[in-house]
Amino acid sequence: MGGRELIGILVEIFVADLLTVIGLSGQKLAIMRAKIAQEEILAERRRISTSFEYNLVESSGRTEVNMVKDPKWLLAFVIFILGQASEAISLSFASQTDVVSVSNLTLFWNSLFSVFLFREKFTLYPTYPELSLRLFRRWDLFSVTLLVAGSIITVLATPQPDEKGMTVGKLMSMWFEFPYCIYATFLAVSIAACAIALTRNWGNEATGNLNAVLVATASAMISAFTVTISKVEMTLLGKTIKGENQFTSFSVFFMSFLWILSMVASIWLLNVGLSHFEQGLIVPIYEVVGTLVTITSGILYYKTYDEFDVGNWVGFIIGLFCMCWGIWLVANREHHTEKELTRAFVNTQEDESLLGNDALAGSLVSPQREHSECSDSSVSC
Repeated sequence: MGGRELIGILVEIFVADLLTVIGLSGQKLAIMRAKIAQEEILAERRRISTSFEYNLVESSGRTEVNMVKDPKWLLAFVIFILGQASEAISLSFASQTDVVSVSNLTLFWNSLFSVFLFREKFTLYPTYPELSLRLFRRWDLFSVTLLVAGSIITVLATPQPDEKGMTVGKLMSMWFEFPYCIYATFLAVSIAACAIALTRNWGNEATGNLNAVLVATASAMISAFTVTISKVEMTLLGKTIKGENQFTSFSVFFMSFLWILSMVASIWLLNVGLSHFEQGLIVPIYEVVGTLVTITSGILYYKTYDEFDVGNWVGFIIGLFCMCWGIWLVANREHHTEKELTRAFVNTQEDESLLGNDALAGSLVSPQREHSECSDSSVSC
């Protein structure tokens, strides 16, 4: 490994991956604080309202918080975008294979932030010590390591496409060629199926982590779709900047519209997941499913499956097995309700206030909220 490759890998790990996780954590932090502030307002309304007004407040439900107007969320979003953009810098020094191989080290950064910032549980040792397949269940360190190893093996086993000489017309036409057109249709149907399942199952705690898995999977699929479109868009923009205007047909404008729509939808879904579920659950599934779908998209889009030999197939299947097993382990980790996650976050802020951070904790937990929670017979104070 030369000096340039080492620089590219270090930029990916300590700049791109780290900024991405900081951005995601910051967005979740802003969302959690906004939700708690909203709960305080509702608690105050309940405290001062009459019986009729109380029922009216309860029946009206919660209003969604508009995070676009929150400067802290916007700052975290900018950091997230900078992390994604930093991959372009790492790609200028190292190969795509090297960069993608280490990109899922994001999962280790994510584990640190989810534990120390949100006090989420992360098990370093087996929860079930008996020698059986149950040994690996709810062992977070093993599942994250398995996901990273599977991603690296899959990437290294996949031949890289030859993109030299690819024209805009060729890139556009490849969208409608077999087998990628079938795969793209499958992705669209899968995303729609996730959306339908979410609308029917949302709020049902009996299904455990199913909603979290559906949100993360749908967001990852849309994100992978965005990656494939990005290659076409970057080529279009590059030629247009050089004076060769490419935006002259309906298909080009429609492709650009899909590109922007998919980016917005992916980020929106990711924030929905972060606001309702554990970061240690959402981010690993999002990252690994995104990697898996992106790799598969590249294989079918550029038809590199023609270059697979026995070694490639063995490595790809082993990597795929590790990724699927890791996703299953993460999806079956201990389930926590949204209320439990919010309570744990509030307790974290209260602990900080005891250490002298009264201003921060005071902005999150009001006396009215404490009084309303203690007056609730279902809560032990």
